[in-house]
Amino acid sequence: TVLEGSVRKSGNRLRITAQLINVADESHLWSEKYDREMEDVFAIQDEISLAIVGALKVKLLKTEKAAIVKRHTEDLEAYNLYLKGNYYWQMMTAEGFEKAIECFEQALKKDLDYALAYCGIANTYYAISYYGNVPPNEAYPRAKEYAKKALEIDNTLAEAHSVLGFINMNYEWNWKEAEREYKQALQLNPNYALTHVWYSFLLTFTERHEEAIYEAKRAQELDPLSDFLRAHVGIAFSFAGQHDRAIEELHMTLTMNPNYYLAHYYLGWAYLAKSMFEEAIAE
Repeated sequence: TVLEGSVRKSGNRLRITAQLINVADESHLWSEKYDREMEDVFAIQDEISLAIVGALKVKLLKTEKAAIVKRHTEDLEAYNLYLKGNYYWQMMTAEGFEKAIECFEQALKKDLDYALAYCGIANTYYAISYYGNVPPNEAYPRAKEYAKKALEIDNTLAEAHSVLGFINMNYEWNWKEAEREYKQALQLNPNYALTHVWYSFLLTFTERHEEAIYEAKRAQELDPLSDFLRAHVGIAFSFAGQHDRAIEELHMTLTMNPNYYLAHYYLGWAYLAKSMFEEAIAE
C-alpha cells in the first residue's frame, strides 16, 4: 500500500489531498481532501494520520495512537524553522551550516522546549566536523551536549538516539554502543530516514554490505526527494564494491540537482575505484 498526496497553499489557506493505493492492482483504498487554514496544520496532520490508520483497519494501543499524533511543538513558526534548518545543514556547506544553526536557534526562541530543534543543532555540529572545518574534538562534544538536552525534554526521541549512535560510531569508536543506539532509535521511530542512513554506514564499517545497502535504500524510500539520502545510496553501493551501481545512483542524484557537490564527491570516489582517473579528477 502506497500513500500519495499533494499540498497547495494560497495565502493562508491549505488544500491537502491524500490517497491510499493498493500497489498490487492500483485500486484506491481511501482518498480525502482537506481545506484548512495554515494555523490548523498540526490538527490536519493528526486527522490525516488517524484517517489512514482507520482506512488500513489497523488496531492501535493507546500508546501507539499517542505516538502517531504526538506534537513536539505547538508553534507553527518554530516548526517551519526546524524544517528549514534540516534543509540547510544537509546542503553540507559552510553557508548551509550557518543558516541551519540560525534557524534552529530561532526555533528555540519560539519554543525553548522544542526537543527536535536541539537535535537539529546536534546534527549540524557533527556534520560541521566533516565539511565545515571545525575540529572533531570541538564539534562532537557540542553535538552530544545538544542530543542529551533533547533527551532531557523527551527520552523517547528517536532523533536524539540517532545522534548518539553517530557520535559513538564516528568519534568515540564504540560501535557496539552505536548499534544499540541506532536500534533503539529505529524501534522508537522506524520512519526516521537519517537513522537508516547512519546505520547503513555502521553496517558498511562492519562489512555487512548487503544490509548497509538495504538501510540506505530504505532511507531513500522514506524521503525520495532528498539529494543527501540518494547520494548515500550511491556510496553504500561503492563501499560494497558495486561501483557501476554507485555511478548509476549518483548520476540520478545529479540529474535532480546538478550542483550537489556531495554527489560529485562520491562519484569521484566511484570512478577512482574503477581506475577511471580522468573522470574522477573531473568530479
